[in-house]
Amino acid sequence: LGQPAIAVRNSSKSGQVDVYESYNGSTQVAKWRLLAGSSSKSLHKVATKSWSAFENHFKVAKANYFEVQALGSGGKVLAHGTSKVVKG
Repeated sequence: LGQPAIAVRNSSKSGQVDVYESYNGSTQVAKWRLLAGSSSKSLHKVATKSWSAFENHFKVAKANYFEVQALGSGGKVLAHGTSKVVKG
């Protein structure tokens, strides 16, 4: 399966970004956890939401770095379920 994919786009609203995530081929994702921070080494949870479609979406405050984690039904991160860290 590889890792989940993540993309960050500036939103039309000032100070917010759209973060898109998907996990091609995975049928075990129950929720997504979004982490953000001022550096790639200082990420913290900023949002969690239930899986809703092949591609999911968060609208959050702008940060320097983002990462998503695919969570299974038990709330744990799936094997290989963490995306690479991307700049915001």
